[in-house]
Amino acid sequence: MTSTPIFNPARLATARERRAITKSALTQSLALSSARFHQIELGNFVPDTDLVRSLANELNFPVAFFYGDDLLEVPTEGAHFRAPLSISKRRKAQIRAITQIAMHFRIWLETRFILPEVAIPCYPDWYPEQAAAVVRRDWDLGVLPIGDMVALLEAHGAIVLGLPQDCREIDAFSFWCDGYPYIFLNTQKSPERTRFDIAHELGHLVQHTRERTGDKDRENEAMQFAAAFLMPRESVLPHAVGIHSIRQVIQAKHIWRVSTTALTRRLHDLGLVNTTTYQDWSIRQSRLGYRTQEPEPTFPDLSQLLQNVLGFLRQDNISLADIADELAIPRTDLTDFVAGLTPPLTLRPNTGAEPLSERASP
Repeated sequence: MTSTPIFNPARLATARERRAITKSALTQSLALSSARFHQIELGNFVPDTDLVRSLANELNFPVAFFYGDDLLEVPTEGAHFRAPLSISKRRKAQIRAITQIAMHFRIWLETRFILPEVAIPCYPDWYPEQAAAVVRRDWDLGVLPIGDMVALLEAHGAIVLGLPQDCREIDAFSFWCDGYPYIFLNTQKSPERTRFDIAHELGHLVQHTRERTGDKDRENEAMQFAAAFLMPRESVLPHAVGIHSIRQVIQAKHIWRVSTTALTRRLHDLGLVNTTTYQDWSIRQSRLGYRTQEPEPTFPDLSQLLQNVLGFLRQDNISLADIADELAIPRTDLTDFVAGLTPPLTLRPNTGAEPLSERASP
């Protein structure tokens, strides 16, 4: 006997927050009293199927979404944000809803694939430069430039996803939840800046697991960690003797695949460029527009885990739309999660994730 699905008011709150719609705006569009809607979200009144269908249409969510189990939730205060301005309460609530949908997707992946074990260490008491060096040592990276940052973090258990289109004024954010580290990226930025964002968020995951977020000092620490992780002192020193101009900075940035401004700042922090030269180069780079338009861009770091997952599923004729429908989440959100991290129709077998059935077979 099949049980009747039960309406879940918590999921209604998630859908409303995902769309950044206030209660009053939603009730007005549905010609529903505020009191009645309040009782629905509290779980004191169960809406009929027609009302649920109207809610789903208004919020652009599948009807089935409202009848699922409770979703995992990470407190907004536990996420480290990088945004040009302070984030409003409504935007924080929207991010909270996005993280719930993303974690729902991760659980789905975990039931079908064996994901890499989490091996991201926590060093809250180390200085950023030291912490970066220790993580490199733990991961046996030496001091050489890192190839693919997304694949590297995935290999150590991180879930790396793209930010939805309507949240891309945020540079990136990260958090720990349910034993998994998550990183969300604005994949519309230059490959160099996205790459630095990944290292920045790794710095938060390593150093600030139990610290308050949004603090300027914490952001500076994560920035220092990222620079040291991507450009170790021992890696930069041999090349610094040949860098005497902005043009040479642009040429050298391809070694570490960082932005021109990031390399300039690293050279100064290591004492390889004096303050006068650093300030002069910084001003000229700003005038040339290098802070918004990276000269001689390189290539993006990509998710091997997502490429492999989608490749394996394509073999069974399962598409992103099919996954979204099974999870009863908006298709656009799932598409945004992988956009910019997976080239179309790319599959690299035997890295990142394997189907449970294949790993389980002798």
